Amino acid sequence: MAPQTVRKVVFDTNIYIRAIHRGFPGTEYILLIDSLPFTYLSSVVSAELYAGARDSFGMNLIQSFVSRSERVGRVVTPKRRRNNKVYK
Repeated sequence: MAPQTVRKVVFDTNIYIRAIHRGFPGTEYILLIDSLPFTYLSSVVSAELYAGARDSFGMNLIQSFVSRSERVGRVVTPKRRRNNKVYK
C-alpha cells in the first residue's frame, strides 16, 4: 500500500490580513478555518503580520496566533536555494 500524502498549506500575508479585516463570513476567513488542520505559518508571514500591527490589540492577536502555531510545530522557515541545492 502506498503511503498517504498529507496536504500542507502555507498562506500569504494578504490572506491573513483579509481574514482579520473581513471576519466571518468572509471568503478568506472561511478558507483559513477550513484549511486549519493542514495550515503552516511561514516565519516570513509572521514577521510581516507583526510589522503591520497598528495597535496593542493587533499585536496581541498576532502574538497569540504565532505562539499557538509554534506550540503545535506549525511554523516553517523558507530555505534559500541555489543551483538546486538547499542552503539553511
